[in-house]
Amino acid sequence: MKKQKKQGAPSKALPKGPETRPKTGASVHTAARTAAVAGSGPRKKRRLKPVRVAVFVLILLLLAAGIVAAVVLLLRPGRPASGGGEHSAVFGLKSIAVEGSTHYTDEEIIEASGLSVGQSIFSLKKKQAAENILRAFPYVERVMVESPSFTSIKISIVEAEPVAAVQAPGGWIILGENGKGLERLPEDSSRLADYLLLRCTLADGAGVGSTLLSDPDMQTLQSLLNAISSQEIADIREIDLRDAIDIRLLWKDQITVLLGSDINLEHKLAMFASTLKLILQENGDDARGQIDLSSYSNSDPNKQQAVYTPREVLTAGSTTGTAADPTQAAGGGTTEAAA
Repeated sequence: MKKQKKQGAPSKALPKGPETRPKTGASVHTAARTAAVAGSGPRKKRRLKPVRVAVFVLILLLLAAGIVAAVVLLLRPGRPASGGGEHSAVFGLKSIAVEGSTHYTDEEIIEASGLSVGQSIFSLKKKQAAENILRAFPYVERVMVESPSFTSIKISIVEAEPVAAVQAPGGWIILGENGKGLERLPEDSSRLADYLLLRCTLADGAGVGSTLLSDPDMQTLQSLLNAISSQEIADIREIDLRDAIDIRLLWKDQITVLLGSDINLEHKLAMFASTLKLILQENGDDARGQIDLSSYSNSDPNKQQAVYTPREVLTAGSTTGTAADPTQAAGGGTTEAAA
């Protein structure tokens, strides 16, 4: 007889497993692909075909050749063509202007610079061009090479001012304010009348383009020129610096001025200016002779005087005279003009 279950006893609940849902078509397709990939093992790399490699290399070579050709065209300087024109670089220089030069033509400046129209703007060496010009032309004291626009060059010249014509073996050399020789003139050049003549000892290696005077002589010359300018003395024709304690000037080829050393040059030139006026008043504009300021002393009142000796007295051999009132100056003897 079967035992019957006791009524009323609760039945044990079975544990629920993971809820399963029916797979959709997309999920089935994804799972199938995953299983296929997993079962196929490691994936092999794709190999480029030889034809594609050759095409890629060819493209690289063409690009490199194009770059090289472009650089060559950009840097190629302009060259005269057989028809008389010029080959121009892709970015070629179109114009070169020169300003400030009075002793040399624009063509000479441009040729010396080494620059040329048609030259690539990327190959311009402006600093080198300026140095070339300075070396080639003594009158050029300063030069600036600049680019006012992308394809143009402007060369600005500052020339040295002539100071004097310096006596040299075989002729004369024009002296610039920078102390260098600017050009050579023959002994009988008609242009000498345009310059103050300077007689002095030349520096070693003196010549056109190099230093003409020693530093002491150049300083003495500058002091003299400054004093002459400040006293507004005109018509000084010559300066003689050959003897440092016997400096001499020549006024209008008529009156020689003895200055002695370079001490008190400013005061000596002031005394000369006042004495010259007196001499011309008393003896006329064609007065000739010598004014001696070599003993002038600014610190000693007894030596603040200038001694004028007419040429006829000098010719007769007389070099001294008695003191006289400046207002009584006459052509027949020596006159002392006091400050």
